[in-house]
Amino acid sequence: MDSNLRHMSLNSLDHLPPPVYANAVLYFLLQAGADPKRVFGILQEGLQRTFTQLPWLSGKVYRSSNISPGNLEIQYHTTPELSPPPQLKFNEPETDLTYDDLKETAFHPSAFEDHALAWAPFYADLDRGSEVFVAQANFIPGGCILTGTLIHVVADGTGLSSVLKNWADNCRDIQFGTTLQKPPPEISDHALLERVWAKEGTKKPVQDLPPKTWQLLGLDSPRTADFQGTTDPNERTQHASAPESSGPKKEMKTCIFYLSPTNVKALREECEKDPGIKNISLNDSICALIWRCLLRARKLATKGALHAINTEEVQNFVAMDSEARLDLPFDCRPYFPDSVPADYLGNFAMINQFYHPLSALVGSSTIGSIARMIREVAKQVTASKIMDAYTVVRTLVEEGGLKLDNLKVDGNGLMIGSYLAFIMADVNFGEKIFGNGGKPDAFRPLMGAINQSFRYCAILPRKEHGGVEFLANLFDEELDILLEDEEFNTFAVFVA
Repeated sequence: MDSNLRHMSLNSLDHLPPPVYANAVLYFLLQAGADPKRVFGILQEGLQRTFTQLPWLSGKVYRSSNISPGNLEIQYHTTPELSPPPQLKFNEPETDLTYDDLKETAFHPSAFEDHALAWAPFYADLDRGSEVFVAQANFIPGGCILTGTLIHVVADGTGLSSVLKNWADNCRDIQFGTTLQKPPPEISDHALLERVWAKEGTKKPVQDLPPKTWQLLGLDSPRTADFQGTTDPNERTQHASAPESSGPKKEMKTCIFYLSPTNVKALREECEKDPGIKNISLNDSICALIWRCLLRARKLATKGALHAINTEEVQNFVAMDSEARLDLPFDCRPYFPDSVPADYLGNFAMINQFYHPLSALVGSSTIGSIARMIREVAKQVTASKIMDAYTVVRTLVEEGGLKLDNLKVDGNGLMIGSYLAFIMADVNFGEKIFGNGGKPDAFRPLMGAINQSFRYCAILPRKEHGGVEFLANLFDEELDILLEDEEFNTFAVFVA
């Protein structure tokens, strides 16, 4: 028996995400004359330090065969066995592209296939065991594309950001000779949420919880009537996910757009024009613009109506009873400031889910009214409602009935992930190896598998001068329509 081997059970909320690798791709300018092998050596040593601080990060996720068969656990060694860590790979892609070339294309994700930048598959094999954390340093002339991936059943995007920051801090410390700091154990404690639930949860029976509770998890309620009187519990999902076309399968493309600081200000002012609208956040405003304009382009493209851009024509093309669905993941940590650390390294994200008549969304509604709806739904979230949602997922895991569906390519659904809170300056790997003071020039997600799977948009970290980029996956005809949309082009510029 291996006395150094430990088993860490994952909690109920960890069982909600699909077994995919959440990822972040960071683009760094290499210091002039920097040797890629030397840079890689520092990245290796920094990751080894991170594994020493967080030993479970070097482990693997398995389906447990012991106490709770089928449930998930991390198996790891208290002292990482291998140095340098095999989870980090060195790569020099076969390409003529330089770092300056990538910069010219706004660091477009399609410059490389996903598998060229990350050696982990999109889906993890939990039956055979999959690495918790996987990384790859990709060197091209003048730059380094650093990909970090964390299996989603272990942590959410906030957790991945914290891991990357920890790794960056260690790499910087190596360059300047500072000492290793031990992180507090509670940030790695996957039993923490269970204790919070035991102390703060209402313990209401699942059958007594309103459908909105299920929506916080991205799930359909089994009840026969929802909060707006829908009689069929699957009706909204049907509206949001129309049957897929039987024709040749097309693949969406990643498109990057940009809002200048001036247009960011103008968008917020536009949202505040509507009477009674106040306290609208930047994220609310951008999400409202994206949801309205992307769904308008999608519906027009579906009907083959490239000529129809004005509001009256748009409404003629959509079914009045059709609904659009928007999923906005949000971080639950701030709702529990006294019991859950801000840098908790597990899953603690839920989803604000919105439904709106498609005809109104793309036609008669204003951007301001849509932003207000987004803000009002977000304001309804409380700590007790989050704990009620934990009750639901806890019960489903115990009963083996947990199933999360993605938003389909063909339909009226959209997920928007926001990285506005991600401060790129906090992920500083050290100015002795990287330019720009050691900070990344850009952040991008891997989009290859996503473009084949579901509708997704990412609002990227805000630039230092105040501008905002976002990317979305679109079909060619949708992009053509979007570029003719006067309202969209008032605020956003197509980049690549």
